[in-house]
Amino acid sequence: MSSKFPSRTLTARCLTRRLSGEWWRLSATAPAWTLYLREPRGDDGVDVGGALTGESTLAITWTDDGARLDLGAGGRRGALRAGGALLHEPLDGLYAVLPLSHYDRRERRFWGLVMAIVRLPAGVWLIERLARRRAARGSS
Repeated sequence: MSSKFPSRTLTARCLTRRLSGEWWRLSATAPAWTLYLREPRGDDGVDVGGALTGESTLAITWTDDGARLDLGAGGRRGALRAGGALLHEPLDGLYAVLPLSHYDRRERRFWGLVMAIVRLPAGVWLIERLARRRAARGSS
């Protein structure tokens, strides 16, 4: 395989669940990750549901036609091919490090007033009318 394709290796105790006819979810809690597979098919009769028992190692390589997973669990080895693979790994403290905006007292008051007007029976119409009037004046 070409080195232009990304790869990732994960080791954990996996939970395997079939979501629908063609989708499977593999998940672990420590470290936390979830892998969604579309149309997984095993090489040499490897079953997706029974391939990962106990502590497992997954080596995922994304390819032009989907993904290849090399599996190792309980001394057994196998491989799967999937039409697609989506890996989700949550980041600890993500929202603490993002530069999220905070409203000051004046902005909170303004948006509170807007939300109160919108809840009125003709509130949306009133806000649209005010916005059009301000646009017609040239936003001055």
